[in-house]
Amino acid sequence: MNKLLPSFLVIAALAACAPPPSTWSETVDAGLHTYQGAHVHELFEIWGVPDADGEVASARYYLWERSFESTLIEPRRQKVVSMSDREARIAQTLADDEAESDFVTTPVNAHCRIRVFVDLWGRIVSWDGRGNEFGCGRLASDIQKAVGDHERLPAPG
Repeated sequence: MNKLLPSFLVIAALAACAPPPSTWSETVDAGLHTYQGAHVHELFEIWGVPDADGEVASARYYLWERSFESTLIEPRRQKVVSMSDREARIAQTLADDEAESDFVTTPVNAHCRIRVFVDLWGRIVSWDGRGNEFGCGRLASDIQKAVGDHERLPAPG
């Protein structure tokens, strides 16, 4: 038993130092784990009214779906080249003549689809989702904030 205690303490310490979720799916998954067993109306307060609801194989679900097109604007990356001062001035003059903008625009198709399954009493039992960071980022951010607020609430008593 004494041999296992140090190993357990090391594992517990490492778990406490685990990094926060890094992707939208990890954030949503961690958030929904916090609300598992809670009534789905708690999610209504976080994400708003669902876009749809239905049943799959006798399992009731609520669906939040986002889809839109946008434009990602990023600074233009400069190539670093070893050259003399004279060559650099000539290259900069040519670049200034050719450059339309200091930014690059990229069209983005944002999409997100999260289904939350509930039991007969409306308690959250499972979920699934798909999408990308642009579409699901807001839902992930909203549930992450709600979990933080939820954890700061005093215990009932």
